Amino acid sequence: MIKYKILFFRLLVIFLSSSYAQTKSFREIILKSDIIAEIAHKESHPNFINKRWAISDSESYKYLDSIQVIQYLIGKNSNLEKERIIIHETIDNAFYEDLITTSPILIVDESEGEDGYIGRSTLIFCKKGKLTFELVFSIDVYKEELSYLLTFIDFVKETEKIKSLKKRSKRYIDKYIEVIKNKNNIAGSGPHYPEGELYFFEDILSTDSSFMTYYASRGVQLNVTKNQKEILKNYAFETNLILKKDHLLTLLYNDFPEEIRTVTLRKCILLLENKKDFYFNDSYIVNTLRFLLSKEESKNQKMVDELNHVSYAPEMTDEEKIEIIKSLIKELQ
Repeated sequence: MIKYKILFFRLLVIFLSSSYAQTKSFREIILKSDIIAEIAHKESHPNFINKRWAISDSESYKYLDSIQVIQYLIGKNSNLEKERIIIHETIDNAFYEDLITTSPILIVDESEGEDGYIGRSTLIFCKKGKLTFELVFSIDVYKEELSYLLTFIDFVKETEKIKSLKKRSKRYIDKYIEVIKNKNNIAGSGPHYPEGELYFFEDILSTDSSFMTYYASRGVQLNVTKNQKEILKNYAFETNLILKKDHLLTLLYNDFPEEIRTVTLRKCILLLENKKDFYFNDSYIVNTLRFLLSKEESKNQKMVDELNHVSYAPEMTDEEKIEIIKSLIKELQ
């Protein structure tokens, strides 16, 4: 079965702004859309009639025709079935159809599942232009799990009505923490979206997230309470994100220094026991140890140099790196 989570986040990474220079979160896609509609899933997806209008060697439009709208989630007074919907493509040569486009369309493996496409719908996100509607994004969903996405859309719509940026950002953070706290939304919520509502959240507390960038640029200081940090800490420990997300280490360390040190070092040791685990996690281990070393009152420059050597010495074997890291961990404990 195709890993929907992997596909979805890859698609978010390639979904670009009008200048195709900045990635967009699902929250931003909702805000960018004038119309969000559930349409009937076609036997062949995406069902784009191959009508193409090339306007230059590097730019073209492709048309989406013959859609059947089931319901409008945003833009209820629209009539997309009678409108021309376009996909704006920018490629090296707009006259050659097989080149990769910038249109963020979720392609589903047609061989997947015994029941084919039964029970699936397609959501399309459109922006209204002067004469046409431009397709912003589309995603296939299983109907039994459509409620997670609809809940998130409703939440974003209601939150954006708040005029105060401080209160609006707080509502986003509170909801994000609430969803993490709800174990039913972290795992086991459904076979295709196992994280429930959390599936549709960007990592809003990451320092380089569009969420943090937007509010910081407007002078809004984002606050996470001690109780919320406790929830985040438990979640980060359970999922091993404490090793993989630098911003969580930074956010949580001052409130839980000893616990962070103890747990992260123990997790690093476990990853060193298996060569394969180390191979896939060596950068996370090194970054975690580098962070812990930065918190030492009297920095041991020799330890820092050894860690840097492990990072930038391609001639070293994994076995040699593991032994050096084990020695560094022992000194840190």
